[in-house]
Amino acid sequence: MEIMKKHDIVFSNRPQNTAAKILLYDCADVGFGLYGEDWRRKKKCSIQLLNTKMVQSFGVIKEEEVAELVNELREVSSRVNIGEMVLSTLNNIVCECVLGRKYSGDGHSRVKGLARNVMFNLAAFSVGDYFPLLG
Repeated sequence: MEIMKKHDIVFSNRPQNTAAKILLYDCADVGFGLYGEDWRRKKKCSIQLLNTKMVQSFGVIKEEEVAELVNELREVSSRVNIGEMVLSTLNNIVCECVLGRKYSGDGHSRVKGLARNVMFNLAAFSVGDYFPLLG
């Protein structure tokens, strides 16, 4: 959250890409929004929601998920995709902290797929971002 306190104007005026405009309601979020009164209100809410006390309150969830990951790694006797397992653990932590529950079965697959698609598309290259006439 230090970036939101010390470098907020620079952070808020970063370039908006096509994927962020589509996925984040025309960049109406804190991450891609333009600096102004509306952005300052969103920043204030984000800082209140992600303060140290709130983040520490999720410590038990993080510890349980990491312990589950370690146990899973201990039980596997073959090669594993550690990146996939860590990403799955992170998704579980975020889901439980944000939504109040961990998804399993079909729900887990859908949430995992959605999160993966959003991350992929936000990082994807769009020709129109670099050459507006082609966008």
